Amino acid sequence: MVIFVLMSWGFGHFGSLLLIFLVDIDLLYAAKLANSLFHTRSFDIVVAVLTVGLGAIALWIAFALLLNPVTGRRVFALGKPVFRTTARATIDLALRRDILAVLYARWREGGGGTVSPAELEKIASATTLAKVRAETEFLRARGVIEPTAAAGCGVRLTAAGIDLWERLLLGRT
Repeated sequence: MVIFVLMSWGFGHFGSLLLIFLVDIDLLYAAKLANSLFHTRSFDIVVAVLTVGLGAIALWIAFALLLNPVTGRRVFALGKPVFRTTARATIDLALRRDILAVLYARWREGGGGTVSPAELEKIASATTLAKVRAETEFLRARGVIEPTAAAGCGVRLTAAGIDLWERLLLGRT
């Protein structure tokens, strides 16, 4: 019973008719359970009505899935979502792009392409230093940048990082 209720809530995020379909199943299951628990047949009419309703809703959904795409319009409406979810916050990739731009420019200049932590901190003027460190750690974990041989001396782009910058951000193939 609990699973049906949770499924009803989940279907409510997709469409009102799907929610009604699952609520009908919930009520049908509750009526059959009540018949069984109370050793009575007083819920038989309710079970019959809910079963007919379930069949009608199932036919409506089947016709909607069959005819709506064929006709190109909503002949059988499925309804809008009953429940709304909040959108996740978008990820701001500007800082990551700025870090990669500095690293790529240094690589193009030659000399190993190493960028010191102080130079990376200059990028942090618009944001916090913690965000720059978090982004560089993320890029390092993804294999886009690597620390230089001397610990604490800086970072540089890897071959994968150069390829990523040129393919995705510069649009080269």
